[in-house]
Amino acid sequence: MKKAIDILKFIVQACSNQWYPYSILAEFQLQAGQKDEAIKNYKKSLELNPNNEQTIQQLQKLEH
Repeated sequence: MKKAIDILKFIVQACSNQWYPYSILAEFQLQAGQKDEAIKNYKKSLELNPNNEQTIQQLQKLEH
């Protein structure tokens, strides 16, 4: 899991203007128990794509 997260962080850096890598990274971080980091990346994903219902729902679950 750690290796996957490290690779995804690299992809996020390379594609920092795209929402999807942030969402995938957040999913992996959530699975790894890194809730705060996951929330941060979900928020960045949502900033880049405000209409992403899945991310909106996931954030609502995590923040309540």
